[in-house]
Amino acid sequence: MKQKGVSGRENSESNPLLPEEKKKDTLGNGALEAGGEIDVLNISRMGYLCQYFAVGMLSTAIRSMAYGLYICYLNVPSYVSSSQQAIIDMAWSFKILFALISDSFPVFGCRRKPYMAFGWSIASICLGVIAWSMPLPPAYYCMGSDRKYNTSAVCNEDASKDGASYAALMALATCGYMLADVCGDALTVQYARRESSKRRGSTQTLAYMVREMGSMMGVLMVGFLMNGPEYNGSFSWGLSFNAICGILAIVVLVQVPISLFLVEEPELDPTNLPNCSTACSSVGTMLSSGATFEVVMYILLAGCIGGIFSTASAEITLYWADVQNLQSSLFTFASSLVFVAGLWITRKYLLNVSWRMLIMVTAIAMVVADVPFTFLTIFGVVRNQYFFLGESFIVAIPRATMFIVNAFVVVELAEEGGEGLAYGFLTTVGNLSGTVSTVLSNFIFGKFFSPSLSDSKNYVNDTLAFRQTVAWSYVLSYTCSFAALLLLPLLPNQKEETQERKRTRPRSCYFTWITCVLLGLVLAFSFSLNVLSILPSTMCLEIAGGTGCELAIPM
Repeated sequence: MKQKGVSGRENSESNPLLPEEKKKDTLGNGALEAGGEIDVLNISRMGYLCQYFAVGMLSTAIRSMAYGLYICYLNVPSYVSSSQQAIIDMAWSFKILFALISDSFPVFGCRRKPYMAFGWSIASICLGVIAWSMPLPPAYYCMGSDRKYNTSAVCNEDASKDGASYAALMALATCGYMLADVCGDALTVQYARRESSKRRGSTQTLAYMVREMGSMMGVLMVGFLMNGPEYNGSFSWGLSFNAICGILAIVVLVQVPISLFLVEEPELDPTNLPNCSTACSSVGTMLSSGATFEVVMYILLAGCIGGIFSTASAEITLYWADVQNLQSSLFTFASSLVFVAGLWITRKYLLNVSWRMLIMVTAIAMVVADVPFTFLTIFGVVRNQYFFLGESFIVAIPRATMFIVNAFVVVELAEEGGEGLAYGFLTTVGNLSGTVSTVLSNFIFGKFFSPSLSDSKNYVNDTLAFRQTVAWSYVLSYTCSFAALLLLPLLPNQKEETQERKRTRPRSCYFTWITCVLLGLVLAFSFSLNVLSILPSTMCLEIAGGTGCELAIPM
């Protein structure tokens, strides 16, 4: 079938009552919308893939800088570091709000391009403020004549309390590029729904392959340029955290004209502009379905349970595996290459394989691959950074498959007219589950595991009793991963079953209300506890992952 450009989309939108023969011919291949498949590699649409490349680069760069900044330079406790990262990632939990704005309030007849440009502008400004207005305080540990930190000598004890302001601006920058990403996701849903049943998922997979390539660029940038001794790097020189933020601010700024001139988007009919009511109605229709409710419960519960992880990971990386920034970045780059290969394999061979089977096999494979690397490091059998980092390389392919499968189901459930809001809502559920799992991890491993997994002194002392405590924390993490597989029946087996569930499952407004109320409660809970765990006055609370606060008794 000859591919059509976006103009085909315009015709279908302005003339919804197509001749019956044309509808049958267009949708006979299992496509969910008429118009034919869209060539996203056309030069006039290259800005669409550029959005994903830039999102991958910036999100990975921000995440890659966290280890050197929080753990090595500021010596922030691991539970605080994970919470600060969760606060940064919390912006992804508000995707639904940005999707609502994009779907409901077009600017100059466009719903995507203006918001993409605005989002990149916000990200660039925030990174610029960090680069030129927020110099870092002195490091926590004193640096010796060998240009290495002396972990027995503390030079700036207050450094561990100074990470919150950087996390806040990073979170705001994340809101900026996330707004651009939401608009890209809305286009992805529109494109994917015009693909045939056999090929549906190809555009999504390609977009995420490009995003992972952007991630590799972010890894290389941080790995080679932020690799000085102050960030536990292996070079005698290196750019500062502020300098890296300055470079990213300039690079991200380039995305503004790209968004405006290299993203092709049909102008909307000025006599029939979308609004908040129509967008919410479309999502309300989706949420009232029992099929959607089951998927929401699976995404939320499986993410909350399966995402519980040991908070010892960061300290193991630093103190026992002695991982340096460059080596960490190089292995992350290599694992990203394998991740792209995993996406390609999924796109080429696994688009029509059972989703449940793929998730079960990949979950088991990831745990089996992780066990030897983690436990041999914990008990001191092999403590080598190259050995320890090998695990990320091995699990990249199953991780890629699990990631993209969760994205496939969103396209099947989305309704026409509210693509951005539908995608934003369902991915918000997934992002929130990750945030909640961080809160649960901080509480469980902070409350019930002793000696403390977040105290760096325990890793320096390295006693057998503490090694056993760390090992049991990983056993619990693996158990949670397997427990999440019990929820797989809630997930449809494939595209056909998803559409069948949409037709046969009952509809009720109670599904909509339960989903929205539950999402609001989870959002408030996770946000509140993550904020408590990064504020200096409350980070000691047990509910926030600390060891408990000493109350001052007035005399």
